[in-house]
Amino acid sequence: MTRRLRAAVLASVAVVSISCAARPRYVRKGDPIPYKGSFATFPSGLQVVVYEVPQVDRFSVTVSYGAGSAEDPSGKEGLAHAVEHLSYRARPYWSRDARIEDKLAEPGFVFDAATYPDSTDYWVVGRPRDLRRALALEAARLREPLGGVTEDDLATERDVLVSEYRERSETDPRRTQLAWLQAAAFRDHPYGRPSAGTPASIRGLTLEDARRWASRLYRPENAILVITSPRKASDVLGLVAQVFGDAIGDRAPAVPVARRVPAPPPIRAEDLAPVTRLAPVARPVVWVAWRVPGDGAQQHARAEYTALALHVAFAGKLVLSARGTLEELVDDFDVQLVPLAAAGLIVLRAELVRAEDAERVIDLAKSAAFELRAQDEFRTGSRRALGNDSRLLITTIVRDTLLVDGYRAVERVDGSTAARHLRATGDADYLAAHQHEIVEQLKDVPTDYAAEHLRREQAFSLVVLPDPTAVPPVEPAPDRVAEHDPAPDDAAAPGADADAVRATAGAPGLVAAARRVLPNGLTVLVARRGAFPLAEVRLVVRTTAEGGAAVPAGLPVLALEASSGGFAWGDLARIGASGTTSLGRESLTFVARGTSANLDVLLESTAEWARDQRDRWFDQISDGYERWVGRREADLDVAARRALERALYPGHPYGAAPTAEGVHRLRSGDVSRWLSAEIRPERATLVVVSDQEPSPELWAAIEDHFGGWSRGDRPRAALEAPPLPAARHVVLVDRPGATQAVVVAALRAPPAAGRDAAATNALAAWLARRLDRILREGGVSSGLSIRIDDHERGAALIARTAVAPDVAARTIRTILDAARALADAPLSPADAARARFQVARAFAFRFDTVDGAATALATAAVLDLPSDHWDAQPASIATLSPERIQEAAAALGIGREVILVVGDAASLRPQLEAAGFAVECVNSRGR
Repeated sequence: MTRRLRAAVLASVAVVSISCAARPRYVRKGDPIPYKGSFATFPSGLQVVVYEVPQVDRFSVTVSYGAGSAEDPSGKEGLAHAVEHLSYRARPYWSRDARIEDKLAEPGFVFDAATYPDSTDYWVVGRPRDLRRALALEAARLREPLGGVTEDDLATERDVLVSEYRERSETDPRRTQLAWLQAAAFRDHPYGRPSAGTPASIRGLTLEDARRWASRLYRPENAILVITSPRKASDVLGLVAQVFGDAIGDRAPAVPVARRVPAPPPIRAEDLAPVTRLAPVARPVVWVAWRVPGDGAQQHARAEYTALALHVAFAGKLVLSARGTLEELVDDFDVQLVPLAAAGLIVLRAELVRAEDAERVIDLAKSAAFELRAQDEFRTGSRRALGNDSRLLITTIVRDTLLVDGYRAVERVDGSTAARHLRATGDADYLAAHQHEIVEQLKDVPTDYAAEHLRREQAFSLVVLPDPTAVPPVEPAPDRVAEHDPAPDDAAAPGADADAVRATAGAPGLVAAARRVLPNGLTVLVARRGAFPLAEVRLVVRTTAEGGAAVPAGLPVLALEASSGGFAWGDLARIGASGTTSLGRESLTFVARGTSANLDVLLESTAEWARDQRDRWFDQISDGYERWVGRREADLDVAARRALERALYPGHPYGAAPTAEGVHRLRSGDVSRWLSAEIRPERATLVVVSDQEPSPELWAAIEDHFGGWSRGDRPRAALEAPPLPAARHVVLVDRPGATQAVVVAALRAPPAAGRDAAATNALAAWLARRLDRILREGGVSSGLSIRIDDHERGAALIARTAVAPDVAARTIRTILDAARALADAPLSPADAARARFQVARAFAFRFDTVDGAATALATAAVLDLPSDHWDAQPASIATLSPERIQEAAAALGIGREVILVVGDAASLRPQLEAAGFAVECVNSRGR
């Protein structure tokens, strides 16, 4: 059984384990959520929801228009998405010299947008002092959604949208497959049409189409404004009235915007025939879906319960289907709820081991759904262990999990979800309504929901089979592609005032975390964050790097899977909490999340997880894990990533990867030795973040739970720093017929503990902005992303984009030239100021949630950063100079970059070699 699938099955087995002992304190506890809310409908029809949350030092603004891709006219699919893109190119009526996007960037806002079937939503996050400015920009978008947008703007965005479509269809096939499934489930309905359009429909869009669509649907009576901030709700409503002005109005709209998405037609027998599609995927995939009521039915909690119950029941079916053998049907699977206004979907997706098992797996999914209907969903094993109360116990666990998730959501109110709830129910207070809905709908086992909606004869199915040639023909890049020299950046450079930059970034206060080292060597950090009743416990263990002689590649994964199943998972489930394990190259982390009222249970479960590491399942899972690794070796995406890492960290454990042959040599003794040696307190840091002070009682609880964890006797093996690549290395991974070339440029950087973090982040920000403008203005890409890949002893700056194949070599050269220019000469003061402000903006909101603070403290432990690292950053950012940014660029491995290109090798290799690049070709097996 595979790693991720085994985790899914063990999640259901955890339910079994918790029945063994009655622990009365293992019940979900939660304190009231501190917030106030206000709601107003102005005469124009604009609805405004305000959440007053005084504990946070930020605002969020969401504007949700009740019109999405389901409003696209037939033949104009993608129009709603195009309007979303174009609205950022609009010029505010008071300032025609800059786009709304540039105006949002100036004060350091974090912003984005999304087009859904039923709405188009825009959101902005910033410091409270800038709330008026954010509202003014959204008011400008509402008044003139496409003000100042030109035909050139449309031409550029059309090319970007086509590039985005192609990138998603090839590098994110899951999104495309879900669209195919929706087309089958909503035949002859707007939900069944491609929400992002097709290249043909996008190319056919005109500026008049966009203006007509926006003027009809971007109207006050069709908009919901959701605001959270620490300011008084009454003051915020007054500010909205001032800023939105005529959009507030003094009379009702003459012609209200009516909802136009109809209910889907009844399901016909011919709609249920299985659909088979060919796609450039590595493994065959099965999708099974059932239509469920839409938002207006107000049955979301019952739908969420049913989706999770289906997950558990299907996992049990897979276990029983093996009949005691090592037979494998599924590599991985998941179940999701797709909520929509007119009707939703419960969707099961399974990656198959063999294509010939598709029909069998579909039948297992339908059988699992039938058992939910038959009120016997846990007959597959849990019922025998839990008795007749099994379904009610599962319902309680799901209910409490949803309630805790709701607590966590309050830290960052999801304006899109709040707007959708208001549209569907007329209830403005989503936070309270959602909690009430969960409690009321999950008092009892909601099997009637499955009985009505998850019927065998109502299931839609899709089978996706691998076919690397099943891609559209390649389109040439637009003629407008420039020689990668964008127009001047017309966004005003932020002021050079160091105090303003320092205030924007804001010191997170993590240096104040209380610190102790227990007698067994365990380092403990306790921090208070906010006033929400949430807690997160992270146990970070620094392990010996995987991939060297001491720890063969693949052993840590096998060891953790073989040890799964301790009681910690069950106890967490009993209180609606979650427990997850993640594994890095040289660390592993166990995370327990729940309410702070249950903090003691989180601590005890984490301690039990640490102490109870032993080989339980090696004989049952080792063969399956070996086969899974073998299948991953044949996966093109996996081969590409491994080729990049191997070239980036030559001859070093960071570049190693497990092989089926290597896993075959591992034995149970290897697993036991690794668990015994590595998961020890002297190698670990415990991070506890909640709304509680580090009181004597809390310290006593920590020492009580973790003091008995015995110290190890094997020191952590030292690891040398990885060598730089000897020279520039270009790796070409062949994807025959691909319509896009995925380009990844990786430059080695000093490790986190030894580099100027602010300067490195600034050069990354400058590169990202400049290269994104080049690629978007050229119309060959939907943009570029840059991230920093950190290990304890080495790091890399990695830029990624997808472009038209015939400009791949030019794109690589542009990225390399931009990096070289940074190292050769300092940025202008204006560019440096802009980069500095981008870094401050990105830094600002990383730490103001429980999860954000816990992540930062755990990251510092893994990377061996000083205790004041995060709190020192605002001052470091504020004093950034062009020279420091240049020094950071010079510290990159300029001239020794590793370039990965994934695409059609037949067309790409001649182009790359003609541009002077020495190319190494790699197939799916990494050779």
